[in-house]
Amino acid sequence: MLHNDDKGKHTIVICPDYDEWGYSPSEDIPPFSIAPDGRIDNEDICDQGGKPIVMPELYEWQKEIEPIIIASETGEPYEKDWDDYHRRGLEIAYKFRAVLSSDFDLWYKAPFEDKSGMISGKIHIL
Repeated sequence: MLHNDDKGKHTIVICPDYDEWGYSPSEDIPPFSIAPDGRIDNEDICDQGGKPIVMPELYEWQKEIEPIIIASETGEPYEKDWDDYHRRGLEIAYKFRAVLSSDFDLWYKAPFEDKSGMISGKIHIL
């Protein structure tokens, strides 16, 4: 079960990691993954009709961060056009919000490896 806030909503934070696209602030919930076909691997995350969400573009965008994370973890230098990455990430977040059940609050956060400062804190996706 996903984390409920004080309004009874579940909270999802889009924040890409090596093999995850996001997480719930609840420590009891494992981070969210996505299948190569774009199917979100969590049955609690559904669209407004209660059906599973499929977003191949979320999978492709999340996969872009993998080489950056490997470089970061191994102490290698890395470069990323963070402006473009976040522009596309926010587009995906708003598209996700448009289909996501209203039982969820959705947030967007930059990955740990982004030291650009373009996204500070979390952005509430309404």
